[in-house]
Amino acid sequence: MSNGKVRTVSRSDLNEENLLIFIRDGWLPIPKSIIPPERKNFLWNTLELQPYDSSGDYRGRLLDNLRSAIHCTIREWGDIDSIDRVGVWLSGGVDSSTLLYLTCEMLGSEKVRAYSVDFGDQNEVERAKLIADRCDVRLLIKEMTVDDNIQLTEEAVLNQRGPTDTTHVLFTSKLCSRDNTRKVLSALGLDEIQGGYPAHVNASDEEFFEVETNLLWKCQSSYARAQRVQSKRYVEIKFPFLRRELIAWCRGLPRTHKCTDRETKVRLRKELKQVI
Repeated sequence: MSNGKVRTVSRSDLNEENLLIFIRDGWLPIPKSIIPPERKNFLWNTLELQPYDSSGDYRGRLLDNLRSAIHCTIREWGDIDSIDRVGVWLSGGVDSSTLLYLTCEMLGSEKVRAYSVDFGDQNEVERAKLIADRCDVRLLIKEMTVDDNIQLTEEAVLNQRGPTDTTHVLFTSKLCSRDNTRKVLSALGLDEIQGGYPAHVNASDEEFFEVETNLLWKCQSSYARAQRVQSKRYVEIKFPFLRRELIAWCRGLPRTHKCTDRETKVRLRKELKQVI
């Protein structure tokens, strides 16, 4: 896409080897790209680990560290008091609900807007409404239809330089832009650093750290990149839960703080019960 015009793509533009990797694995590690140019790391080039220190830990520290990550992220837009509005993408799940609650706690509900996509799942819509009401923020919900998905596919593919199944990112970005919200926070990353996936639960103790690491790289290469490149023309999106210092601290936590048996996000859920 150049000067607002959509550029067509021919078969000769495709890197077939990388396309096969994408088809085989379901994602493509940065810097590989299916359509040139190569994609660059944009969140981090390496992943650090901060060894766990139980003597410095306390009940509520995880939420405090999440608060710090959100605060540092918003400060990148300027002084906290000068921020007029921040949008939060809200699915109604634990991650986005945590982000919305802590952002409202920090800025005040009057400076926060929540945005949700209705895919026809009434349970998700009701959960989003419930947390928005709990946080006393205005929530905008818009249904995304099959026609919407088809109309957005070409733009999404060209932005991502490869196949995509995340046209809802563009849909939500345009929803925010029409509401004059340009600064947006995404809850991406909390699943990765808090043992929120089946892969975390199913991994042996010996495999867990490697599984967690691979999921973080996949998050940057696929999900975070899709949100950033698709949103660029409409909003400026940031990922407080993918900050390097937060990742380093969470990676050092014992596995039992993240998932035990079939339960995910163990510590996060416990700390949330104390405040929400």
